[in-house]
Amino acid sequence: MPQTAPYTERRAAPRRQSGSILDRLDKRVPKQDSATGGSGAGAFEGLTDPKLKETNLSPALTRVEITPLTSFDGTIIGYGSVKESMYTMLKGFTSLVQKNKSTDPRVKAEAAQYVRDRLGGEALHGFLLYGPPGTGKTEFANAFAAIAKARLGSIPLTYYRLNAGVLKSSLYGATSAEYDKVFRTIKDGTKPVILFIDEAEAVFPRSGANTHEETHNAVATAKELLGKIGQDPEILVIMATNHVDRMDPAIIRTGRLDDRINVPLPNEREKFAMLQHYKTKSGLPFDQDIEWRNIATQLKHGRASGADIRGFMKTVGREVSSIEDAIQNGRLLVGVRRVVKGKNGEEEQDVLLQPPVHVNMPASIEEARNSADFDILDPATGATPEMLGLKITTATGNPNRIKSVKVTHVTNMMVQWALKKFDERSQTDLDGLRGK
Repeated sequence: MPQTAPYTERRAAPRRQSGSILDRLDKRVPKQDSATGGSGAGAFEGLTDPKLKETNLSPALTRVEITPLTSFDGTIIGYGSVKESMYTMLKGFTSLVQKNKSTDPRVKAEAAQYVRDRLGGEALHGFLLYGPPGTGKTEFANAFAAIAKARLGSIPLTYYRLNAGVLKSSLYGATSAEYDKVFRTIKDGTKPVILFIDEAEAVFPRSGANTHEETHNAVATAKELLGKIGQDPEILVIMATNHVDRMDPAIIRTGRLDDRINVPLPNEREKFAMLQHYKTKSGLPFDQDIEWRNIATQLKHGRASGADIRGFMKTVGREVSSIEDAIQNGRLLVGVRRVVKGKNGEEEQDVLLQPPVHVNMPASIEEARNSADFDILDPATGATPEMLGLKITTATGNPNRIKSVKVTHVTNMMVQWALKKFDERSQTDLDGLRGK
């Protein structure tokens, strides 16, 4: 895990007033995609990702060409125990392959000794990655294949991904026939091979009293074929599931798979490191006193995955752009407090700035405050440009007209606002899945 700066306490941000612009601006800004969007790529994008090139061999089977990687650490933040378990599997699989195929006598001898002493001369069957959605199981499988490719050097490795979702068919015997075709391609093709089966519960579901006969037959076929390729020391199967409780117990028992590796939600230290990574990757000028450790704890009430953290940081970027765009286009009006000369000398006065584009706007800041048709950064409520890190440049010769606006630094208020929006969108997505 990369080193992170020590955490320092700071005073609490000023409390926002009810109904302030920060609670209402999103109603006037075009709606964005879901905050969590995409799959569980989580805390991995932007590190040294293995490059993927995919070739569909059939609707169910994809050959994935992947660039070599030297370690998990350049790809995945944290998860030390998961990496340790996978390094053990990596050493075993690559040693089995090198024992049979290496042309270097020294490498071949060392691999043979490892296989004899550590594996008892037996082949590895594979392992299962299980845990909540968004924790990076697919990224771990891809990185495993990329590191194996690097370690095998001149020995070519073939990496397949099985698309479980397209295997199901209502035609009697069709699913079993597709399984047979897929596994025959793997067994008879170039080796060594790593086969990744995502959503493994769809291929090997737990049976019940209401299980359809075709499903029974398909699962039986898949188990039989898996058993056959599992005897080959140059074929390794990686499975992944979000629902290990829905899988056939016969598949996940010891003997069919060599290990079951739990990929849990990241802990507080890992979430903090992920936030720091995305903060750097975003290129946004964040204030130094933002309470990132508190944000790691607050995200989804402490239940955030790597994918959630990535989604939240994208939300911060969107909200920054939304503020700039809304002011430029007159959807958000700006009030500033100035010292002006009055009848009784210098006095403070609130002034409404004109946006760069023509807008039928209120004649004064008082009128804007009383209008239901406008949102306003109002100095009277504390929602000032400074609190949001905005730099407002006015036109030459007209200090009341905005020439340009830019977020020069992302403040704690802005990040807390993005956190609120992220939580709202996440809840909306969840309600949609539940049919509310």
